[in-house]
Amino acid sequence: MIKSLILFITGLLLLYKGGDFFVDSAVEIARRRRIPEMIIGATIVSIGTTIPEVTVSALASGAGEADIAYGNAIGSVICNTALIAGILLCLSPTLVRRRALASGALFLALSCVVFFIFAYTFGVINWSTGLFLLGVFLVYILYSAHSAAKAPREAPSPPQHAGATAAPLWRSLAKLAVSAAAIFFGSNLLVNNGVLIAGALGVPDQIIALTFIALGTSLPELVTAISAALKRHSAISLGNIIGANFFNLTLVSGLSAVISPTFMPSHQVIPDFLTAALVMLLLTVPALVFGKTSRLQGAALLAAYALYIMFLFSGALRPDAVTTFAPYIIS
Repeated sequence: MIKSLILFITGLLLLYKGGDFFVDSAVEIARRRRIPEMIIGATIVSIGTTIPEVTVSALASGAGEADIAYGNAIGSVICNTALIAGILLCLSPTLVRRRALASGALFLALSCVVFFIFAYTFGVINWSTGLFLLGVFLVYILYSAHSAAKAPREAPSPPQHAGATAAPLWRSLAKLAVSAAAIFFGSNLLVNNGVLIAGALGVPDQIIALTFIALGTSLPELVTAISAALKRHSAISLGNIIGANFFNLTLVSGLSAVISPTFMPSHQVIPDFLTAALVMLLLTVPALVFGKTSRLQGAALLAAYALYIMFLFSGALRPDAVTTFAPYIIS
């Protein structure tokens, strides 16, 4: 158990730093090519922060752990929207651009409805549904690129210090490759040891995926949110959260379904999607109506996440779970 815990934490750290460096290097390359900031935020940054979810879910599906793949995707949506956005809004409320938020929320709502209909009606997300979700993802990318391409191209970013020169392109590419490798190995450690810990505690794999693994793979979004709040750029992080949620429902879930079908009984689907829908409405509707976010909105999101976690774990642990884990804590 101790070894599994150490490897699990190591996986989280690799995902955290790998996702962080991946975004940084992708932004460096994009700015070098003078790609507009809107494209960076809507595509590269959101995809970069979703890389851990993609890798974890794909590996879990390939290993036959469909519950982890599904739980990670939906759990990350709930974690991003309720916990991370809740923290962001409590730290730094911000004005929002209604049109930009509305287009992202529309694609997000469409993917959520499609996923729910297939999951609830047929009880399975198979390869055909996965291909459809991947198609929706591609349409969104093309739409975002087309919309952002109308903006004037940005001037090259100046060096941060006088007399300094920009890092060479090969260094940014090498940083991108190393961070991708860190994400891959971290995902392996997270999935393998997450399953072992779940078995030892008597917690179902899906519950672990919906909470611990979902939070671990959402660390890049959390770091981005806190950094943006401290730098007074909360609107950028809010757009990243919306984009990351959309990618979780389309790219992550679609790729996982193509690799291995995910079977989901209705009693499992309904509470997850009701929670996801509720927190997404709490995040987007007040912002669209008032044109800004508020700390009260952030507090409501955090409260919703706390209630969801309490619901998941009520009755999830078997009676001897604490007894099983106690000796390892004491030692």
